[in-house]
Amino acid sequence: LTKTPMPEGKDSKSFAPVLFNGKSASQRTELIHHTYSGQYAIRDGAWKLIPNRKTDGTWSYELYNIVDDPFEKTNKSSDHPEKVKQLMAKLESSIFDF
Repeated sequence: LTKTPMPEGKDSKSFAPVLFNGKSASQRTELIHHTYSGQYAIRDGAWKLIPNRKTDGTWSYELYNIVDDPFEKTNKSSDHPEKVKQLMAKLESSIFDF
């Protein structure tokens, strides 16, 4: 916007093309959430994954179809382990692969 060159990190994309051209060059579909306490979540399409690190160092996962279950009442992680793996891979790539 100010014509100042800005480096883009893997976790950030300029919104200017949408404002000026009506479309984005980004093919990114997922959205990463990060809380002040350090918890992450990822949304991609109808799915939202919340990984939770337990005190013993292992992980548990909450997976919701937010289209069918907008109030996140039914954890689908055990029904869709492949979706958990897919979303965790995207989350890890977004966080750690700079």
